[in-house]
Amino acid sequence: MSYITKTFSQKYRLLNELIFGFFLYNFSFLFPRHKPKRVLVALTYHCNSRCIMCNIWKMIPKNELSLDEWSSMFSDPLFSDIETLDITGGEAFLAKGFIKKITLFLEKMPKIKRVTIVSNGFSTNLIVKRIKKLVKLLNSRGITLNISISLDGTEKMHETIRRVPQAFKKTTSTILKLKKLEQNHSNLSVSVGSLIMHQNLDSIEEVISWLKNNKIDYGLQIVGFHDTYVDNLDTEDSTDFQKRDKSKLFTLLKDLSKPTSWRDVRSYYWRDLLAMYKDKKRRTTPCPFLQDQLAVDSLGNIYNCFSTSAVGNIRNKQTPSDIYLSPKNLKHRKKMWNAVCKKCNSGCSASEATAKDFKSYLYFRLTGKPFYGFKNIFK
Repeated sequence: MSYITKTFSQKYRLLNELIFGFFLYNFSFLFPRHKPKRVLVALTYHCNSRCIMCNIWKMIPKNELSLDEWSSMFSDPLFSDIETLDITGGEAFLAKGFIKKITLFLEKMPKIKRVTIVSNGFSTNLIVKRIKKLVKLLNSRGITLNISISLDGTEKMHETIRRVPQAFKKTTSTILKLKKLEQNHSNLSVSVGSLIMHQNLDSIEEVISWLKNNKIDYGLQIVGFHDTYVDNLDTEDSTDFQKRDKSKLFTLLKDLSKPTSWRDVRSYYWRDLLAMYKDKKRRTTPCPFLQDQLAVDSLGNIYNCFSTSAVGNIRNKQTPSDIYLSPKNLKHRKKMWNAVCKKCNSGCSASEATAKDFKSYLYFRLTGKPFYGFKNIFK
């Protein structure tokens, strides 16, 4: 695929997604029981990191889903319209039968157009080897692949947060090798995700500088705390922002909320977070998991999102559709926005959701403020 063809294809796909999203996000009452378009999969809970803000590494997962069980899950009609597959962990590349499982997912969800994998980047050789195989598999099917490597600091800071010897050296080695691989594969893109917390707030600019110097795309995320999935409530006192951090945090959020162009929809999310942290406002950034996403894990659990408790398990003789579309869960999902989402700082797919929810972003670009509803405009 030539660069011109690739660029045109990407723009056409984006336009198609935005048109669909326009109706979905602004007229959602017309789609009360639509199937999700995107699924987030925790492929394994095995992890070779020891992060100070996450407890997944403490798990010793036993009896994770077999290939047949994964097949049974994704054979359910609930997943027939999935277009984006997001893979996480634990450390996703440590999953046994990694390529076999991804191949199975593609067969069971034939509408997939994009695959994203999040990794800590510590197992350089294993990751590069598996990506070389995967990128060819996806290219033969016209599917794009994005690899997001986590990097939270330079030198000792990344080692302090991840608690892995030579963490910065290992992670950056993987990033740079993948960037070289990217040059030879038109369907591969490599980016970096950085998590901001108390420990690295003063030095996050060093990470950004390193990424810019190496011409690497990146995204930032604020640390969050949940009693499910990462199960990290016990880390809040040590990793959440403290009083002395407020001024620097507000300055950072304010800088990030300045749009660089009309395509910079992520700026809305950062302006929203500024209002949440500084003014104690509720979240207004649309939550994609309420509209067209869901999450599943390697133990068979089905989630509305990983920030909430599992709503069922396929090993309990329930199908994904039975669980996700049950009257009980549909009722719960209607209450999630007020009960959970308004307090959530997660930026998962926030850019895509905001791009589709045009009214909120347009209001932000015209006023510089988050959109709290039409009834508040003239107050």
